[in-house]
Amino acid sequence: MLFLMGHASDFHMEEVKGRAVRYSIVAVKHYLKAELLDRETVEETREFLVALAQAARRHGSSRVLICVHSSRPIFRIEQYQASAYLKELSARPGLKVALVAHRADVRSAHQYVELLARQQGANLKSFEEESAAIDWLRAEVPSEHARQ
Repeated sequence: MLFLMGHASDFHMEEVKGRAVRYSIVAVKHYLKAELLDRETVEETREFLVALAQAARRHGSSRVLICVHSSRPIFRIEQYQASAYLKELSARPGLKVALVAHRADVRSAHQYVELLARQQGANLKSFEEESAAIDWLRAEVPSEHARQ
């Protein structure tokens, strides 16, 4: 796993069933930034999410930006155990996760994940542009009292 402080210049390559999964996980000033490239399978998604969860726990960040590039959309998200991640997110109301994808099909999958997250009370949102996602991540999370 690649976990750096500063800027990502190289992507980690992990072999999953004969294919290289490329991703980077970098601690930026106000958030943890994860980039995933050319993901095609559920196994590759699972490998990335495990690495990201480990990095987030080590870093202690309450803000995570996930940018997905050149990847196939996955709509059957339970195959990579999404409910466990959404349950963890909902248990930590101060934690915010932003998903970014430029491709419409991947963004549609992200919007589906956002809907499931909202149903469980998790603070996750999908975006087309990274700058909007970063602005959202930097904004304060409303207190529990303010949400009611």
